[in-house]
Amino acid sequence: MTAGGNDMNQEIINFEDDEIDVEELGSDIAKQCGWGRETLMDVFFAALTDANHHTLRSRLEDAYNNYLEEIK
Repeated sequence: MTAGGNDMNQEIINFEDDEIDVEELGSDIAKQCGWGRETLMDVFFAALTDANHHTLRSRLEDAYNNYLEEIK
């Protein structure tokens, strides 16, 4: 997938497949984001939106913003 667009030929990951290592996928995503909290959260929120989980995104984003206020 390219930034800003969807690649319709993108392979869907099936997490029920024993060959998929969720930890490795998470590590790859973290590495791609440079291990930065802000970037990781932006990617996480974008993924939720892309998957049409708007209410979940909103609630988690509120919780994240509250967390950021607490650690100031």
